[in-house]
Amino acid sequence: MFGVPSIEERIKKAQHNVDVYKSELDKAVHNVKRYQGCLNKELSRVGELSLLKDVRDGKLLVLDLESMEPARIAFL
Repeated sequence: MFGVPSIEERIKKAQHNVDVYKSELDKAVHNVKRYQGCLNKELSRVGELSLLKDVRDGKLLVLDLESMEPARIAFL
């Protein structure tokens, strides 16, 4: 019939849609992994800064490994 796509055409179109959606999903998964990596780096940095603040505030004692005396820490 004129204007009505054949079964084969519909199957091809559906397969094309599946391929497009799979590609989009793969991109989204890649972005989520990338953003998770960035978040992990930021959380690690926040942990480092919190540790430095605790040392500065005297809440945490850092010892020199050789002498086991309180370590002198130079802060930037």
